[in-house]
Amino acid sequence: MWSTNVAGVCLAMVAAVVMVNSVSVYRSEQDVESAIRSGFISRLRPSGDFRGLHRSGASGSGSGILKVDLLFLLDSSGSILDSEFYALKQAMKDVVTVVHDQTPIQPGGSRIAVMKFSQISQTNMQFGFGAKTTELQVKLAIDALTHDKGGWTATGTALEKAKEVFQGSDPSRVKMIWVLTDGQSNVQPKPGIPAAALRRDNVLIYVVPIGDGVNQANSSARKEVESMASEPKEKFIYEFPSAAVASRTLSRLTNRWNMFSGFRIQG
Repeated sequence: MWSTNVAGVCLAMVAAVVMVNSVSVYRSEQDVESAIRSGFISRLRPSGDFRGLHRSGASGSGSGILKVDLLFLLDSSGSILDSEFYALKQAMKDVVTVVHDQTPIQPGGSRIAVMKFSQISQTNMQFGFGAKTTELQVKLAIDALTHDKGGWTATGTALEKAKEVFQGSDPSRVKMIWVLTDGQSNVQPKPGIPAAALRRDNVLIYVVPIGDGVNQANSSARKEVESMASEPKEKFIYEFPSAAVASRTLSRLTNRWNMFSGFRIQG
């Protein structure tokens, strides 16, 4: 009887540990929106205001207007469904809208680049900084991205290549990376090492982990996400249960942002 009770207690303890380790880290959509506003959008505005910024006809030449170099690293591995890949592209376009709305994408202005990653051989630039010089060109290029469905997730390789992409970037530009992924890397190098090197070069790294596979507290996948993101983590990690929720949240945020575009102060 005693041994049976001990065994039962042990099993209960193991179950409790499993439950603790499987607790998801999801915040409400409203909390994630707030994190995006404070961690991302606020960094697109000099001194936290709108001076010199307006959506239509912005020349980008006004004093105080920041210029951004933003590189998307898009997971194109086989674990992502086609519908999720499409939703991630929609989310990326919403981020592009926010960037352009605050610091125009144009010749001499802010720039967007995209790299897909899955297998090492399929981890390549899709278009580089300056290749697409308008908001529309960037969005059309994102629409044209195809899903590789590669068998690996070479996140570390993508970050290593990102360091090369930013070489020669004007130091006055705000350098940003958005990593969108649904899984843990499974090929060397581990992404934390090249991510740390990028952060030392003043590159801000935002991570968008999608789904339960990368959003369980204390899991190795979640720790990998945290190893990539800039500090404070809660303002640079935007976790979502699905790509559809990510797209919906960013779209809603974008719509709210554009409601006030007509009230911005022109420089």
